Amino acid sequence: MGRNVRDSIDYSSLINELKDSIPKQMEENKIPGLSIALIDGNNLVWTEGFGYTDLTKDHKVTPDTLFSLQSISKTYTATGFLIAVSKGLVELDDPLRKYYPEFTVNSRFGESEADKITFRHLLSHRSGLTHEAPVGNNFSDKECTFEEHIKSISDTWLKYPVGERCSYSNLGIDLVGYGLQLISGKPFPEYMKEELFDPLGMTNSTYNQRYVKENRVFAKGHTDDDETPQDLIPMIPSGSLFSSARDMAKFVLFHLSGGIVNGKRLIDETILEEMYKPQFPVKNQLNERFALGIGRYRMFDTVLLSHSGGGYGYLTDQRWLPEYNIGVVVLTNQHYHNVHGTIANDALGKMIKLKYGMIPEGKPFKTVEFTDKPVISLKTDKLYRLEGDYWVDAGLMLVRVMDGELYRTLPGGEPGKLTPHSETEFTNPKGELFIFKLDERGKPEGILILKHIYGPYYRPLHSSPHDLGPDKREWRKLTGIYSAQIHGNIDYFCVTMKNGYLYMQREGSFREYKPNFFFTSEGEAVIFGDNSMNYRNIPLTKETDPYVKLLRLAETDSDNRRLRERSMRGLGNAYLTMGDLDKAIEVFVLNVKLHPRSISALHSLAETYNKKDDKMNSERYYKKILAIDPKNEKALKKLDEITEK
Repeated sequence: MGRNVRDSIDYSSLINELKDSIPKQMEENKIPGLSIALIDGNNLVWTEGFGYTDLTKDHKVTPDTLFSLQSISKTYTATGFLIAVSKGLVELDDPLRKYYPEFTVNSRFGESEADKITFRHLLSHRSGLTHEAPVGNNFSDKECTFEEHIKSISDTWLKYPVGERCSYSNLGIDLVGYGLQLISGKPFPEYMKEELFDPLGMTNSTYNQRYVKENRVFAKGHTDDDETPQDLIPMIPSGSLFSSARDMAKFVLFHLSGGIVNGKRLIDETILEEMYKPQFPVKNQLNERFALGIGRYRMFDTVLLSHSGGGYGYLTDQRWLPEYNIGVVVLTNQHYHNVHGTIANDALGKMIKLKYGMIPEGKPFKTVEFTDKPVISLKTDKLYRLEGDYWVDAGLMLVRVMDGELYRTLPGGEPGKLTPHSETEFTNPKGELFIFKLDERGKPEGILILKHIYGPYYRPLHSSPHDLGPDKREWRKLTGIYSAQIHGNIDYFCVTMKNGYLYMQREGSFREYKPNFFFTSEGEAVIFGDNSMNYRNIPLTKETDPYVKLLRLAETDSDNRRLRERSMRGLGNAYLTMGDLDKAIEVFVLNVKLHPRSISALHSLAETYNKKDDKMNSERYYKKILAIDPKNEKALKKLDEITEK
């Protein structure tokens, strides 16, 4: 590393700082309980619990309090799989069907796609599988067996050909866990206990949720001011693990030690190194968001290995820096905040400073080239056909022609020129390569972006100003507001028409596969029924005047989940998407009435009045926000804009 470790490392100042700041952050974000662990080398530096397991305050959180880890479970499942690989029971590149020959999946890309899926594809989120299963998913509170959940995956549709690109999927990791069950001849939770938890001394960790909920005191999940229903999570390998900060520290120590515990190697060194590597990299690619069951990022000028978890009323984080030999675990039982990530980042940076005397400055990556093709000139008609809105993580990336050149604009950013090397290949000044994928008609479907830091990423076309759909009359009856429940709240999904296509805000334009059956720009299947829509294997119900339903509930069932602040805000936003500003205002007014001190509800109402150019009411609600939070930057900025007008 080129830096010397200080002779004696005293973390007491950091620990005292965290002891002071954590309770304040918990109070500000309505977090009932939090547990943390700091790890350095071969030592657990510090672990402590804060707050309570639930709102009754009957049980304090300790370092041994069990939390639901949610998607951090994936890293433990991957580690358990690599133990089986080290024992010669299975290979990373073995096809899933070698052990699970009954597995099938629906595909538009050929009948043999299921044969191609390997465990490496599943662990690196490159199988082409969607995220949710028809039986046992994040939007269902119906109990099912693990086997029923796995069997239902065969009823799903692949989003894209196997191995083509990365797309995060619970189902991939669940199939890895089911494969372990078949290979070992043991139930998955039992295999993980015997092969991973027992050797590491993780006596407080289990995938057996029913045992935890019937026999243990554990931190219960919360959404805002409400306890989240404690449903059994059917996605067992990908999201059901319960553990404690102290136990998780043992897991991080195991990885920092290179797969050795109590002097015994549990995972072959080369296999463990494979877990951390970018999978399916292209030339000059230095990093990858997902390795094998774990995220791989750049932080403090080095590689960060981490995974977070979120859902069912929990937000959790586990991360370590191999080069600096340190790690951190943060567990919370509240679903909406970013405290876990903020604490983890801050703690790692300050540990580095205390250990090495400095925090390294992030160095800009050396510009690399992904193509050696010469720069060419293109006529504007070749450029115009590539225009469109492409979906990226932060929102819509706009690709437009300006002054005879092609530019892309990221959300909140300035236009950046794209230099052509062919009719479909372009680069930017950073050396990143943009490859437009065209369909058989020569129209764009998406962009493959190759970056030296992360990638390659596929960004689907959300909508194009030059592509006008057939605007079928029968599609009109499919538009409207649909709803589903998730983790104690109601989520609303809005289907409209745009440029002659069915359109959803997050998914873009739908493409018809057959009557009432569509695929989104991301490749998700959408199937319409009578007043229903199945989207990503989530059953949704079409709403009829949902605002009237809210009014009735406000009078008869004030605790109904539809009346929760977040659920009502979702409905108001759905009305906004439909273009019904008046109905959106009615929903937001009711939301403020029921939740008068909710900043989010007030913001939604103020912004909607602003869209209607109703200066008086917009100003009125921004001032209400400032009465609650005088330093609210968003409200201050909006008030300034209104005053200037």
